[in-house]
Amino acid sequence: MPDLDHEDFAVFQANLRRQVDGLAVARRGEVIPTVVLPDLDGRPVTLPAAHAGRPLLVNFWASWCGPCRRENPHLVKAYQTYHDKGFDIFAVSLDKNRDSWLAAIEKDSLTWTHVSDLAHWDSAPAKLYGVRGIPANFLIDRDGIIVAKNLRGDELQETLNNLLGDK
Repeated sequence: MPDLDHEDFAVFQANLRRQVDGLAVARRGEVIPTVVLPDLDGRPVTLPAAHAGRPLLVNFWASWCGPCRRENPHLVKAYQTYHDKGFDIFAVSLDKNRDSWLAAIEKDSLTWTHVSDLAHWDSAPAKLYGVRGIPANFLIDRDGIIVAKNLRGDELQETLNNLLGDK
């Protein structure tokens, strides 16, 4: 580690504490943290109020993120398969350009709730949830408890089938 003066070390320590605190907030078995962000029309949307007792995927993504965009068809498939069984998606964008964000939503046919503070990596929810890379997601059960994190492709489908499918 480089030599840091007292002030630099204090900043380093505060940043590290925020990262650790963020990681501690959004863990499996924990209740989801509250997030309030503007939707596509600028109206504030509150999570968990948007959850309303439904299984929910809180998905962090951005229009400029290649892996996120490649994951979107899997999210569309999951949404189409399980939405009638109560499943929903709450997408939090780490975009900073509103036009790019809106264009990606339209192009990828993402028909669920979208919110963003357009603050890029300074996004308050990303910090709260401890997100340091995207795509990142948190699967919430009907009780608002995080039951899985960072599900991709077939793993998302299998988990949703176990949670919502016919047994």
